[in-house]
Amino acid sequence: MNLEALTSIRDAAWLYVAGPLLLLAALALTVRLRAPQFRRLGDAFRGLRAPGEGEGATAPGLATALAAAASFGAAGVVGAATAVSLAGPGALPWLWLFGILLAPVFYAQTLFAKTDAPGGGDPAASGSIPRRLLRMGGVWRVLGGLALVLALGVGILWGGAANAAALAATCGELLPGSTAALVGGAAGLGLLLTLNPKKTAGFLAWLALVGLAVLLVAALWAIATDPGAAFGALGSSFASAVEGAPQAGDFSGALAGEVAFAAVLHLLPATSAGVGSSAALEALSGGRVRRQAALSLLTPLVFAAFATLLVMAFVGTGAYGTRVEDSRTLLDARFYKVPAETASERLDQARLYDGYVRIRQGIARNPYLLVGSERGMIVDPHYEYNGRTADIALQADDGRAFRLMRNTGPEALGDVAASNLWRASVRGEMLPDGPTLTMASARTAGGDLLARILVAALLALAAVAFGGFGLATSRALPVRAALVPRTAAALLPGIGVGLVLTERLPGLPLLASIVLAAFTALVALVLVLRTGELLKLDAAPKKSPAGAPAPKKSEKTAD
Repeated sequence: MNLEALTSIRDAAWLYVAGPLLLLAALALTVRLRAPQFRRLGDAFRGLRAPGEGEGATAPGLATALAAAASFGAAGVVGAATAVSLAGPGALPWLWLFGILLAPVFYAQTLFAKTDAPGGGDPAASGSIPRRLLRMGGVWRVLGGLALVLALGVGILWGGAANAAALAATCGELLPGSTAALVGGAAGLGLLLTLNPKKTAGFLAWLALVGLAVLLVAALWAIATDPGAAFGALGSSFASAVEGAPQAGDFSGALAGEVAFAAVLHLLPATSAGVGSSAALEALSGGRVRRQAALSLLTPLVFAAFATLLVMAFVGTGAYGTRVEDSRTLLDARFYKVPAETASERLDQARLYDGYVRIRQGIARNPYLLVGSERGMIVDPHYEYNGRTADIALQADDGRAFRLMRNTGPEALGDVAASNLWRASVRGEMLPDGPTLTMASARTAGGDLLARILVAALLALAAVAFGGFGLATSRALPVRAALVPRTAAALLPGIGVGLVLTERLPGLPLLASIVLAAFTALVALVLVLRTGELLKLDAAPKKSPAGAPAPKKSEKTAD
């Protein structure tokens, strides 16, 4: 895969398509539904204790916990860490902005998915966004088919590949020889629990609660090592979001635009990962529609709350500004003539290197050449190609490598496709990226013990993500689909896990983000177009006069 092209598509998909459509949907639904994220928040907390209604139905609170933890997953933890590694504490205000704005989208999609199409009268035949659209007929059926295809893609790529990649990267920092076994075991457990959802969905929901509880313990432990610095991040984060993040340790700082860019590309996808998918998990509940919709408001807020604790831990331990032994592909590195120590210096054209770079035995032949990662310089760089000591040549423009050459003979260098630049990497002491920061903060606070506790939380959350997205994918198929295709759909996240473990397609997390952007954009557009119907579904049902017959079951669409 051409990783540069995928990165450009990913950036455009979130900055110019999914982001604006989600903002439009959030504002439209906030206005039309009278700010349900505030008006119905009390109902959401009261609904946590409500029992499930109907045989084999999951309790409403457990369905919400399952949807929230599956949306979070291991990818959400690493997404929060990546945002901090690029933007510092300035990511925090964006995190809560996304959580509050997206809450009405989650509320509306549950109303929409848990009811039947107008005139249908059979809510059990719906249960997901694609199913609902397919039952509406006409042009909506076309959108339903597209939503079904995208839901299957999200199940494979985000539910499977993105979470597997995040889990593998973090486990590799602590237990490098056990990565395949740990990721495969989490995937096996999660997918096994999708085969009989009536009996196992409740267990998967309890596993979600366990994963969140262990993650809470790990975050609070890290915060307790330096509460002053951790809580100080809350106050400084707002100034950082508006003015740019200041330097901290080896962290060179970030401009305000870079803070926003990092938040949109790494926090918004993680916050909106449940758009379209969590509605199917919420529909597992036998609870009333409006009650379950109120509970769904908590899904993005749970992510915001837990991610806030993680950001406080990353900042409080100082790990995001401390160099560690790590590596970057040359697609993520830049070459300098003069070291850059601040955010503005990193963009100074006079400091960036243009020209050829000859690397032999892993060392650049130009003794004055410097190399940096996203937010700081790399100390004692050693270059590798395909995991071995590099013997290559590069050509750089504005500090970025765009041409790659390798030995074609004893004394000759020949061009290699630039798409292979991801195979070339630089290893040395550098500021941590998302997975490395996750482990570095745990080790700083509590050594290997806390790192193992954090890995346990990530394993549980990843298993829930694999299983949760598997259930959501299965429920995207029409309700009359045969058992075999429904079972196959539930196991689709396993394909993404397998692709990550075989390391055949390195751009899978980028591709996952692109497909997720397409799915969330489609769901946001549908919800905007159906605001009139959503307004009726949101309206509290009128009480029947004394002595009047109770409404028929088919009329109970909103409650």
